[in-house]
Amino acid sequence: MRSKRPRGRPVILLVTPALVGGSWMLIHELAGRLAPLMEIVVAAVSPRTQTVPDAKGYRIPWLDYEEYGPRIDRSLLAVLWFEMPLAVLSLILWAMHRPRIWLGNGLLSSALGIIPQKIAGGHLVVSYNAYMAEDNPARIRLARLAAQYASLLLVNSQGSFEDARAFADAPKIRILPLMADDIFFTDGNPDQLKKELHLEDRFVVAFVGRLDVEKHCDFVLKVAEVSDPSKTAFVFVGHGPLAGQIEDASRLLPNVIALGRITDRAKLRDVYQMADVVWSYADETYLAKPAVEALAAGTSIIVPELPAIATKAARKAKIDQSLVPSAIGRLVSLDDPARVAKLIDQLRQDGQFSREVRRRCREYADVNYSLRKSEAVRVELLELLLRSPSD
Repeated sequence: MRSKRPRGRPVILLVTPALVGGSWMLIHELAGRLAPLMEIVVAAVSPRTQTVPDAKGYRIPWLDYEEYGPRIDRSLLAVLWFEMPLAVLSLILWAMHRPRIWLGNGLLSSALGIIPQKIAGGHLVVSYNAYMAEDNPARIRLARLAAQYASLLLVNSQGSFEDARAFADAPKIRILPLMADDIFFTDGNPDQLKKELHLEDRFVVAFVGRLDVEKHCDFVLKVAEVSDPSKTAFVFVGHGPLAGQIEDASRLLPNVIALGRITDRAKLRDVYQMADVVWSYADETYLAKPAVEALAAGTSIIVPELPAIATKAARKAKIDQSLVPSAIGRLVSLDDPARVAKLIDQLRQDGQFSREVRRRCREYADVNYSLRKSEAVRVELLELLLRSPSD
């Protein structure tokens, strides 16, 4: 028997173990486009430094997934322990709001909603951005369980689609590409930021994202160490296991600047536009969120040819070259920091990052990464409101 739902607008409950990162931003931006017709409720665990940007957001103070996530993800038991507070919070919010859609950021966050949504007659939507092909059997069983009861499974690329087919029916899978918020397509005030950081006379390389080895942040720091500090500066934005090392380097090296995590999108846009080039990362078949945002802001990118996923990098998988056309950036090898530093200096001398190049980057992002790309999935989620899970 279906339980009664409170009257009012239908509710979508976002359940997430982090309030930062590309996977969170993906579902949060999608929910934002649903907001006029639905009530958005967020259940999250995160440190106090991260805030819930929604009127009905609920957070339990907890460990920073951006910092501890790579270690936690090595064990399913560690993941279960980490998400225990999230399970309690999400079930309380489910009882309060009876969501029509439970949208989980990750497999376990989604699996938590299987029984509640069966009781309430609601839908389960899984947002899946991991890599399952080389995972342990227990996690694969969890993936199959979540996919079995899901109405939709959202992935961010064709590569993730193929990976998800190993445990989910293809008709349930939808590709929801990483997108850049509209604000990144607007012009900010990067000259003022550059002046504040005393970078007016230097070529600026910005790294934005999780500061850890998997994202090749350690290699960028090595490039900074062998670069001419009077000509090139490296600005690091983000948080993660290497944050302390970056902070130490900023005190020792005159060309390293650590800005920490930036959550203000307008300021982040100015960082992208201040940079002459943004050093980012990718999986085999998709660019990471910072690369997408940088292109929208009109800034070229440098992307390592090895994926920013440890298991793939270890077996020397390579990024698809079509992800980084020469008109918008460069793919680089991670064999020699000095060689990459020389390449960056050559780019500085050539003055290749002209107004014309910035225009091409923005046009490329508008075609491939604007919020319009989410429209089809948004419409399908709205259709779930009108459809019984048994249909």
